[in-house]
Amino acid sequence: MKVFRLNEFEWYAAATLEGAVRCAMATSGLPREEVLDESYEPFELTGEQLQDSTYQDLEGVQTFAERLKQLLARDENFPCFFADADY
Repeated sequence: MKVFRLNEFEWYAAATLEGAVRCAMATSGLPREEVLDESYEPFELTGEQLQDSTYQDLEGVQTFAERLKQLLARDENFPCFFADADY
């Protein structure tokens, strides 16, 4: 499973970029053109980026790598929303 940054504000976990885009469209109800900002090129996070990026929720702070590992251990249904810049 991989983590994709689709725009300035959202990350999704999926096997492919297209899977992440489809999940974002289904989750938000927005068309592809609004999920993907034409001024921002979506990309897969590298291992280093997963280690350097942090996620915070009510349970605390963890790296994106730790969060992905947690979702995999919980047998999360993928593709799925992963993080938002507002969190």
